[in-house]
Amino acid sequence: MRFSSISSLLISAGFLAVATPASSQSPFPVPSAESLPLEEGREELLRGCNLCHPIMAMLGQQRTEPEWRGVVDAMRGRGAKVTDEEATRITQYLAKHFAPGMPVRRGAGRMPGGRTFVLGGRPPDAEPVIGSPLETRDPVGANQKPAFAGQTRAPAVRTRTPVEAKIVARGLNHPWALAFLPKGRMLITEKPGAMRVLSATGEVGAPIANVPKVLYRSDGGLLDLVIDPEFARNRQIYFAYSEPREGGSGLTLASARLSDDETALESVRVLLRIEPTHTSVSHFGCRLLFDKQGKLFMTSGERMDPAIRVQGRPRTSTRAWANYCA
Repeated sequence: MRFSSISSLLISAGFLAVATPASSQSPFPVPSAESLPLEEGREELLRGCNLCHPIMAMLGQQRTEPEWRGVVDAMRGRGAKVTDEEATRITQYLAKHFAPGMPVRRGAGRMPGGRTFVLGGRPPDAEPVIGSPLETRDPVGANQKPAFAGQTRAPAVRTRTPVEAKIVARGLNHPWALAFLPKGRMLITEKPGAMRVLSATGEVGAPIANVPKVLYRSDGGLLDLVIDPEFARNRQIYFAYSEPREGGSGLTLASARLSDDETALESVRVLLRIEPTHTSVSHFGCRLLFDKQGKLFMTSGERMDPAIRVQGRPRTSTRAWANYCA
């Protein structure tokens, strides 16, 4: 597929924020006052950051206020539901209690089971200069070494591709993925488990029937989707989701035919189940992509499990694929 220009369509999700105790929302333990002092910003930190990962594991490194703001903004970019005002309170709280030179608080930087966690994503150490290394500081973690000279010294670039942003729909419930259908229509997934068709003018259709049940929690839900390269002929789609299973959940890839009237999935078939089933509700993946040979690739996550995480290798990313069926 070739593009002479790129147009970005933004879908605005509606959500309702309810003020409830942070401890009742989080699947992870709430740290003690010794670890997280009972001051302004603590509740916002727990509500916004202790939902997807144990918060103390992220706090093993002391940072300045601008650096903590960079971390908070990065988390918001990954989906953390934090307002601008809450982000400011969280940043000020972290800068006060986890500043350079302060003693490491109890439990900071430790994952369940005692493993050490290193949080990356530091802001650039200087104003980026096009063509010059973007990062020049020492590694974040002790004993980290590059696999080859210059591995962590990628040059800064500036993208000048023209982008046009336009809001086409509102009120969607945590939309996750979008695929274009013929005549400008859009097929989307909503993370809680619904799939819908949007018209070219942004009219939101009713939920499509026969979508499998998903585990909607933290990173889990109805995730990516793609349409078959021969969709105009066979109406096949492929989608991935966190599947509830006995003893936990797992990333699952399925195919289906979108009915002619676009109201239901037909002949739903599971193509791949990532094993083992895991109790974690984090880091499922996933992205789907067809290559030029008609193979469907799916990325998968490590479920925030240190024992699984170390199995990944840069040259052999955890990846599963299925031959597409014409």
